[in-house]
Amino acid sequence: MTLKFLFTLVERQYNKYVKIVRSDNGTEFMCLKQYFIKQCILHQTSCVGTPQQNRHIERKHRHILNVARSLRFQGNLPIKFWGECVLIAGYLINLKPSSILKGKSPSEVIHGCVPNYAHLRVFGSLCYAHNQNRQRDKFDSHSRKCVFVGYPFEQKGWKLFDLDTEIFFVSRDVRFIENEFSYFEVQKKVITLLEPPLQDLIVEEPLENDVGSHLRHDVASSNPVECTVNQPIASPIQDRRGIALTDDCDPIVSISDLHAEDSSTDPPSCTKETASSTSSPPTTVMVPLG
Repeated sequence: MTLKFLFTLVERQYNKYVKIVRSDNGTEFMCLKQYFIKQCILHQTSCVGTPQQNRHIERKHRHILNVARSLRFQGNLPIKFWGECVLIAGYLINLKPSSILKGKSPSEVIHGCVPNYAHLRVFGSLCYAHNQNRQRDKFDSHSRKCVFVGYPFEQKGWKLFDLDTEIFFVSRDVRFIENEFSYFEVQKKVITLLEPPLQDLIVEEPLENDVGSHLRHDVASSNPVECTVNQPIASPIQDRRGIALTDDCDPIVSISDLHAEDSSTDPPSCTKETASSTSSPPTTVMVPLG
């Protein structure tokens, strides 16, 4: 809507004529100087760098932006909806009673009747509009998940934003859920689906030929000299020199001695000097640290 359209609208609808336009030195106003002269409209401008001379308009701008900002925060909408927030802020201000107008709203002063508030809905709330797509299947959804973003001009309905197709449209058949604001919840779900799933930490098991990888040292007693070594269930591993290796101690028994000796049921103890070999490896041994 341009200023020329606004002047014509006021003249046709309300039988009033714009006589004076007061603004700053913005280009959007200075470019209409010839139009103002042709229509015999006075154009008053403020001095450069002196916005207080146009204080009424500056204060109204602040009022509109404060309301628009509050509506955006309430609806959890991104900044790209700033235009819809400003439009609905101006619409609501015109319907709100003002103490300056002695309890009347601007709409009541212009039209001469109290405005109807039955069509007002919560801005940014979740809603479901009737899906009027004639090519849909019988098993397709009959509704569209949307967000309420305003009131259309010259139409009796509500302006909605489709969360699936991301388009604006106007509908009259709408079911509102005014206590839910699901725009960011839907966007978070989409982002979560697009992101790759977090990979769980993979703990690789040590190879059987890794001699010292199975060792886990836990404190067995208060004596700092002794400790408990948890042994894995594995058979002795042969070294290149023909000596059997175990996970709990140094090479102590040769392969020939292993085959010669009989296995015993009691778990043997292992020290640095001597040790006896068994068919089943011991679970814990006492190793002097000194």
